[in-house]
Amino acid sequence: MTPLISIIIPIYNTAKYLSKCIDSLLDQSYKNTEIILVNDGSTDESGKICDEYAALHKNIKVIHKANAGVSQARNTGIENATGDYLCFVDGDDYVTSNYIGDMFDVAKKEAVDIVTCNQIKIWDDGRKIELFENNMQLNEYFIISGIETLADMLYGKTCFATCCCKLYKRHIFDTIRFPSISMGEDSYTMYYCFLKAKSVAHLRSPNYYYLQHAESAMHNPAYDKFYDYILLSDNFIKTVNDKYPELFLPAVNRLIENNFWVYMKMRTDTQRYSSQLNHIKRNIKKYRKYALKDKNVCFRTRMACLISYGGMKLVDFIYDIKK
Repeated sequence: MTPLISIIIPIYNTAKYLSKCIDSLLDQSYKNTEIILVNDGSTDESGKICDEYAALHKNIKVIHKANAGVSQARNTGIENATGDYLCFVDGDDYVTSNYIGDMFDVAKKEAVDIVTCNQIKIWDDGRKIELFENNMQLNEYFIISGIETLADMLYGKTCFATCCCKLYKRHIFDTIRFPSISMGEDSYTMYYCFLKAKSVAHLRSPNYYYLQHAESAMHNPAYDKFYDYILLSDNFIKTVNDKYPELFLPAVNRLIENNFWVYMKMRTDTQRYSSQLNHIKRNIKKYRKYALKDKNVCFRTRMACLISYGGMKLVDFIYDIKK
């Protein structure tokens, strides 16, 4: 019998984009799917749109719940899914008709725990960019271990740190759930999914369209939420030190990048973010020596580490000139 694949979509006030998302999932070449729409307390027409689609399509299940954030919405979807495989799509994104089929074909053929596909960032004005372009033909793939995948991801290679663009065997989420935090829940969950996976296939078809728009959480100006990335990086470094020493340098790279990135967002409000900025500066001082010695760290990050030895005011000065 053809395995059932559960597609989980967390939804909060994405009425403008939601029909295009759902239509793309109904148009899949792989037909044995259940589409779980988790309406996370939307205040726009999103809930109504979900109910209208469910009334017309037997494979669509709608769950209405009080607003609790994207993590809890995804967790609710996981707990109500009945599929042999799980897949995630965000309510303001959309996919090609081969999104599920291409990944499932590889999952079945190679018996891997997770399959990833490439994604395209697309803006409202039509601009778009493929994130992991390479010389492979479309639909080709390669297989590496979960730990190798995680190391690559921490270096910004091979796949993006999002739960979307991936197909998971159900057992991956038997004990894993998304944390209830403001930002970075995807990245942190992916760390543990890849640690649990024995093998991962990476499909180079760009089958996922990741929409960039002003309403997106990543464009939220409340920069204190981005501090979650720092706390998550600190937590994961501790896990790596205890159990996965082979991941120490890749984890340091992600920690350093996150610290510089969040620092640049908070640096102009030293009064409001005093304790966070001091924490970030301590992290950079503690770990920059490892990043400087690691040839896998990108040139920009290594230069930022080197410049930081002259003080963060020098980092600010050079960043502003470049900007």
